[in-house]
This record gives sequence, structure tokens and C-alpha cells, in this order.
Amino acid sequence: MVRTYQFRQDGSYSYSQGTCMNKFDASTCQMRTEDGLATVADGLLTLEPTANSVAGSRSYSYAVQSDPYTSRVQLRFFTSQTLGYDQVFYQQ
Repeated sequence: MVRTYQFRQDGSYSYSQGTCMNKFDASTCQMRTEDGLATVADGLLTLEPTANSVAGSRSYSYAVQSDPYTSRVQLRFFTSQTLGYDQVFYQQ
């Protein structure tokens, strides 16, 4: 599974998620995309989809950190209370 967020200066974002069942056959891959508006207030990142949403509106406690091993910038969504784990995204 590959998940990517792209945040823009105008407050919009794009999200894509690609899942492949067989690494040798791309025909079994599924791609999901979402576009919307992102806002930050009171320590929460809120995503408001404008199209193609499966997940709907959602908010995450978040942090922008440096990976302790690679020093790459990471965006961490603290979701352990709802999903049982945190989500980490790296800057490309």
C-alpha cells in the first residue's frame, strides 16, 4: 500500500492510496483519490473532502517532526486511539 498527501499553499490537498494484491501483476492494483480543503487550528489538522471521498471529513492531532534515523521530515497523524496505530508520511 502506498499513501500520499499533497498539501498546497492555497489550503487544498490531494490524497491518493494505491493497493496491489499481487506485486507481479499491476492489473490487481486499486487506486483511490481524494481532493479537498485542509485547515489547521487548535492542534488539529482537519481534512474536508470536496470530491471522491470514502473516508469523509476527519481531523487528526498531528506533528511535523524529523525522523530520528534519517533526518527526513515527517508528518505524523496521531490516530492510535481510533485506528490502533499512528500514521507517518515522509516528505518527498
